[in-house]
Amino acid sequence: MTAALMQPDANLLDCPADRLKLGRERLILGLMVVYILGAHLRLSLYANGNILVPMYLMLAASGVVALWFAPVILRKIGGIYVLMLGFVVLQPLAGGGSSYGASVTSILQLTASITGALAMIFALGLIKADRLRGVLTMIWIVMILLALAEVLFLKGFFDQVRDWLYAGSGRFVYLAEDRDLQLYGRVRTTVFASEPSFLADTLSSLSAMNFMLNKQRGSLRSFLELGAMLAISFCVVPSFKTGFYVAALMVWHFWPRSLREASVLAIVLIGALLVALVGTDGFFRLVGETAGMHLSSGSFFGRIGSAHLVGFDALAAFPFYGFGIGQNDAVYPIIVGIWNQNGAFGLFPWYGPLPAADLMSNGFWWMWIYLGAVGGVIFLALAARLLQGLGVATPWRSLVCACIVWYAGSAFVDPQSWYCVVIFSVGAMTRRVPLPHRRDPEQAA
Repeated sequence: MTAALMQPDANLLDCPADRLKLGRERLILGLMVVYILGAHLRLSLYANGNILVPMYLMLAASGVVALWFAPVILRKIGGIYVLMLGFVVLQPLAGGGSSYGASVTSILQLTASITGALAMIFALGLIKADRLRGVLTMIWIVMILLALAEVLFLKGFFDQVRDWLYAGSGRFVYLAEDRDLQLYGRVRTTVFASEPSFLADTLSSLSAMNFMLNKQRGSLRSFLELGAMLAISFCVVPSFKTGFYVAALMVWHFWPRSLREASVLAIVLIGALLVALVGTDGFFRLVGETAGMHLSSGSFFGRIGSAHLVGFDALAAFPFYGFGIGQNDAVYPIIVGIWNQNGAFGLFPWYGPLPAADLMSNGFWWMWIYLGAVGGVIFLALAARLLQGLGVATPWRSLVCACIVWYAGSAFVDPQSWYCVVIFSVGAMTRRVPLPHRRDPEQAA
């Protein structure tokens, strides 16, 4: 089936315009593969221990797409894009951080990440859903086969390639084999990535997009296919993060489409919150049993256990416009204070020398810490308008689902974080049509 999707219809070769369209689709899909590979490997260029070019494969692929379709994209969302750019550039001036200079790198990174994500969403919207789904399924199958090859036959070779890829990159290679043995009973595979959770992200994201692009989505068969892909992915590389993708997918699929559905969802969520608050001890005991050994790891504490505490303290200090984008050093004392209060440095002393971004890798809370309550709402409203302008149905749904995945570990400003927005947008495009001929540009709007 997948092979058939990749083969052009013989009739497509009869017309030069059709051949041009086919060539364009292939180039878009090729750039998408590079973009996903970049999200998987997360290779960055470093200088003096600092990131110079973050995740350059992602930026390169999305940059080509952005330049390619810039005229059409700017006609659609140019005004809102300028407003978003202005907000990102000026926001640190309203924040409570130390100096604007500390924000410049993160401003550039966030701007490039958002721009690349918007370009990829637009370009992928030009591909028929079945064709796009077929290619994504093929990537998933290849990743599974590579993971099995690493586990069964070629671990030494995969480790050598991984060490070569990340040598001098500034990114640490995952070496916590004892932790893997404790949590999972075996050493997890990475398929050339620096750590297993990156492979879990890749497989989960491909499974999610496969489900959202399924024309039979919502049928028993579609759920069985999704369950099979997620189960196989989890068996290949178990990770706590997979649960966040499942939660985001359920929110995406059951997103309320009417006031009545929204009211029912609100009642369910409020009821669940009340149950959690009334039975706090039992609730957290259940979470502890579900998370198991994850709760006793520094990685889990940095992503999940401490993030909300840091977020509340940060918002108490600067509630309206936060600390400012990229003001990690200003937030660092709060993060260290939370780690000390909970005895985390005593349990995980090797985290002591790490910077703020490594001590707390929760993109959801970094967004609110950077932007504050007012700034965060403005930012999300602008982001929703950008997605809507590109043809994404219910853009708030895409952003909420991305936030759920961000909670499991991200930086908010980097390209990989905004890949999450791409994930939950490509299956929600209101139209999947080819670009018009240049002589009739108005039809593209």
